[in-house]
Amino acid sequence: MTRSHCPKLPSVPYIRPVTVAKFIGVSSQQVLRWEKATNILRRGRGDNSKRFTRTSVERLVYFHQKATREGISLVSAWRSEQAEPQRAIEPCSTAMLSRINTEHYFSARSIANAIGVNIRTARRYRSTGKAPAPVATLLDLVARGRILPDKWNHCFINHRGNLEIYGVGEISEGEIETMRWQESLHRQHIALLERKLSEATKRIELLESTLSELRAKNGEMGAANDRDFVGRVGR
Repeated sequence: MTRSHCPKLPSVPYIRPVTVAKFIGVSSQQVLRWEKATNILRRGRGDNSKRFTRTSVERLVYFHQKATREGISLVSAWRSEQAEPQRAIEPCSTAMLSRINTEHYFSARSIANAIGVNIRTARRYRSTGKAPAPVATLLDLVARGRILPDKWNHCFINHRGNLEIYGVGEISEGEIETMRWQESLHRQHIALLERKLSEATKRIELLESTLSELRAKNGEMGAANDRDFVGRVGR
């Protein structure tokens, strides 16, 4: 299906099941049944866990249109393409190929593990050094560490592009940079105070030493409990 034939979905990254149902012309229950019977629909994270990602809804539209054309159920249309792993399902996208960084992906298995394709498809990507544009983009993001690993299951990047922790809130890159700058200023201030304290301590020791010499010249004896006794600083 080409981009020109792709229906216009709401311009939002996450879409509610009821909106999907109205868009396709089925019941919300039918959409939920498709979600359980296939792996087409994907839900968002955190506050978007009750909505489907726009990309997955586009896939659902693709299979719905395919099923309508062929006079079969949507699940059957989906299963027919699962039986052909060499075909890349690219709803609403072109078939243009993009180069991938084969220096990072030293084997077909590393490609297969990174994006979840079968080994035959991964070998083709590895041997040609090219893949469909969305696949190449995903491989590049994985290679550059721009995707949060699954163990960060409570953290995600929201639609505003900010890091968000589920149940806690979001923080922008600018706020992180501000905190780093404030921390740097704080450390510089501490270093300055420590330097002044060291200079003051040396000054006190010098004054005590001078005072002791003057007392010795005058025949005075310093007592161990005298507040001006030599060596009291730092003891």
